[in-house]
Amino acid sequence: MIEPVSFEPPLSGEEVYKSSTPLWAIIGKIELATCTLIACGGVISGMAKKKRASSSAASFSASGPLLFSSPPSQIGMAEGPDEIPRRPTQDPAPRTQAPPPEARPVLAVPQAGAEHRNLFGELPCTVEDQDHIRFIVTALANQEYISKGGEMNARGAKLETRSEGRPDPLHPFRFLWTIFSNPDLKMRMPEVFGSWITRVGFMTGVNRGMRRVTPGKSLAEIEPYIADFAATVGTTAQAIRPLILEGAQKNDWRKLVQHLIAAPS
Repeated sequence: MIEPVSFEPPLSGEEVYKSSTPLWAIIGKIELATCTLIACGGVISGMAKKKRASSSAASFSASGPLLFSSPPSQIGMAEGPDEIPRRPTQDPAPRTQAPPPEARPVLAVPQAGAEHRNLFGELPCTVEDQDHIRFIVTALANQEYISKGGEMNARGAKLETRSEGRPDPLHPFRFLWTIFSNPDLKMRMPEVFGSWITRVGFMTGVNRGMRRVTPGKSLAEIEPYIADFAATVGTTAQAIRPLILEGAQKNDWRKLVQHLIAAPS
């Protein structure tokens, strides 16, 4: 329900003047109100600044450990209110320094004119060994394998065992070298190979010796001796290497011996 509004009659000029507040009182009230508003504004502004500062500090404290692992004094942040914050810096990546010249490995460079070591020449072959070989070849060439067979076998056994001045069995290259570096013995070899019986008897001893120095059908053990051996019997390493390898595969070095027979003296 709406209440009725009462209207009072307007005051006359004199009454208005008598009831009006003095002007100096009105001005004083305005100044007081203005000062109050200014003071309230300052308080409100200060509270807002403190709230923003608190929010910033809380935000930094929440994210700081994820960004920095060092205290503020070590990452360039200001510790006091009068210091200017500094931008954090990162140490440059360390450079890998080259080792000093004396610490660098030195590659071994073969010297020009270095002497070749004749490993084949170091294989032992005594005078007694050469005498045994001469006897065997001469007996086979003369077809005396029946009358002298026992002595041939005994001498051959000595070549395949250790002896004074030779710690190992005679190397088969030394056996062949004794024959094919001697023109007289080399000249008798076609006679040995002319008969099936004497050829088989001769190659039995040669094959046994070559198997000993080519284990696993490999030339690795005798490779250091091939070139120098070939040079002493009138041929080349390129010519006899495939014959040696074929003999290792077939367990028969007959082609190698035939090549040495045909080689120039």
